Formats: sequence, C-alpha cells, structure tokens
Amino acid sequence: MKRRVVLLAFLCVFLVPALGFGAGIPWPDWKGDDLTLIALWDNKDGEPSRWAANPDILPAPQLTENFYYGCLVGLDIFAYNYDNLNPLKLGFVYLETNFPLYNPTVYVEPSYGDSVWGIPVSNALTVEEKYYYIWTFELEPNPCWEEIFINFYGGNETVLTGDVFQREFLVGLATKCVVPIPGAIWLFGAGLLGLVGFRKKRSEK
Repeated sequence: MKRRVVLLAFLCVFLVPALGFGAGIPWPDWKGDDLTLIALWDNKDGEPSRWAANPDILPAPQLTENFYYGCLVGLDIFAYNYDNLNPLKLGFVYLETNFPLYNPTVYVEPSYGDSVWGIPVSNALTVEEKYYYIWTFELEPNPCWEEIFINFYGGNETVLTGDVFQREFLVGLATKCVVPIPGAIWLFGAGLLGLVGFRKKRSEK
C-alpha cells in the first residue's frame, strides 16, 4: 500500500505539470530521476506556473526579465541545487514564443566553478508562427545554485522593444545532479576482485 501511495505521489508531481500548455516539450529522458528539478513559466515571471523537484526539498526557481534602455535583452532564471557531492550538473532550457529571435544564446553562472558562456541553440523549430528554442549545458562540479541567462540581445532589438511579457511565451527548465561515477566503478571493481578471489580459492582446492 505504501509503495502505491509513493508511486501516485510521484505521478502527480512529475506528470501533472507536463500536461496542458507545453505538454509537447521534448523533456530530457532523465527529468523524473532522483535529484532533478523541472519548472514551467507560462506568460509569467517570478515563481513558475508549475514546477516539481525530486526529492521535494528545493525552493522554487525564479524568473525575471532583464531590460536595457527599454529593450528586453533576456530572461534570468535563478535555481538552487541539491547539496550533493556530485561531479556533474546537467541542464535543459526551453523557450517557446510567438515572436522570432535571431541567434539567442544562454549563459550559465554557477555559485562556484567555471561559467559557461554563449551556449548556442541545440535545436530550433518554427511551426505555425510559434518559435521553439532548446539549449543544453553541463556544469562541473555541481554548484549550490546557478543563474541562467537567456540572451536575446544582438539583432533582436526591434522585435523586443517594450514589454515582452505581453506576448505569448513559455520557459521550461530541467536540471539534474548526476550520481558520482567513481563510486559505481569502485563497487564494480570490488565485485570483480571478489569473484576472481572466489574462483582462485576453488581452483586451489
């Protein structure tokens, strides 16, 4: 019974937010794994319209608009991470708009470690006057938090003058702390040594 309750809670947390607007987002395969966070901002800044974390111990990420001389130059996302000694952080950023952007990029500034600058779009698509952009990134080591900046500036000034939040947009974020590989390798190696030792002992008998 307890397992059924846990499974139902997991489905409510991770599947319900993906329904409705943005249900067609090509989320990464790992979005429902341990130490993950997913969030959607539907024509809204501040806290996400829908979001979930596994386990549910993180505060909500925040999205703010970034203006420069009356021109929207990008969107800022601030997200906390799990306090785990994992060597790698995976990230996925999604933007859906009803206005085209020329060569938008993503910048990631972690709490410590090297920043990642000028990440190009990994996938872009236009369907019936809707524009879709996807970026992926990796941070090493996993920071306590990161600030993700979706950069519109550079060729988009005439499109973005004014308040972009009066336009249709959807921002999606997914992050994951990767389980350390060295521990898995150590367990595998220990198992192999044990098997070799067992076979050697049998052969001596």
